[in-house]
Amino acid sequence: MKVLLIYPPLTLHKFDVSVPSKSTLIGLGYIAAVLQKQGHEVKILDCLITSYRRRSLDETFIRSGLSDSEILDRLKSFNPDVVGVSSMFTSYFKDAHDIARLAKEYKKNILVVFGGAHASTFPEVTMKDDNIDAVVVGEGEITVCEMMGRYKNRSDFAGTKGLVHRVNGKIVREQTREFIQDLDKIPFPAWELLEMDSEIIKDENRKNKFL
Repeated sequence: MKVLLIYPPLTLHKFDVSVPSKSTLIGLGYIAAVLQKQGHEVKILDCLITSYRRRSLDETFIRSGLSDSEILDRLKSFNPDVVGVSSMFTSYFKDAHDIARLAKEYKKNILVVFGGAHASTFPEVTMKDDNIDAVVVGEGEITVCEMMGRYKNRSDFAGTKGLVHRVNGKIVREQTREFIQDLDKIPFPAWELLEMDSEIIKDENRKNKFL
């Protein structure tokens, strides 16, 4: 199956003079690696790769990173079966939810899954957004692989540890997933899927070659 993992852009108040920053997307790199090992076709879309680009959304807010139309273009280009969204910070949760909305507007039956610190801390709140089908709580490598196996086989997610999902319209939280004990069983992150900010700044035209 085709999986697109997305790190959202950032929307800030126009008087916020802080410069958006992020650490290397090692989490998405690990998730991509385990999914590739399982045989899925995976791409990572870092919407904050062009964080030096800031544009006004309206009289109050500005956007750092890719625009909605640029994100939608990449969705259309790759045409994924599943979209995984990194929702790391409570302050910026709206940007993650905007990704879910764009994904469902593009293709209603696309599976939208959230992960990250904010989503893991507030999974039931996150799931109040009808555009989100499931939340992976905590370490996601094993949970995501089990979930994807079930989804590929058209099975339900019941009993998948570490997952919050819907059953007949109701939000269901499965048992907690145990921490991974043997880290050597996890492949190294799929670094080749991550674009470098410095390279994008040198040649912004590369954004058209992402997918």
